[in-house]
Amino acid sequence: MNIYDLPLFKKMQREYKREFGVDIAFFIKPKPVVVDFKSFENKLLIKKQREVLLDIEKNNQNKVILSGGIASGKTFWLVIYS
Repeated sequence: MNIYDLPLFKKMQREYKREFGVDIAFFIKPKPVVVDFKSFENKLLIKKQREVLLDIEKNNQNKVILSGGIASGKTFWLVIYS
């Protein structure tokens, strides 16, 4: 969701420009977010989790259901549907 396209932002932008003569959109430059998944996997996953993900990538699996505590670093169960 882009907050800069919301009606509330547009309204506040107009009011600020009318009152102060400054367009706040000029100062707000949305930056693209680039997520480095490989760095995340190498830094935060345990060895067993990395091995499972590498196995998934090698076999070009298309549907993966993860359940358990992958976010907390616990071992997780993996069900693969081909």
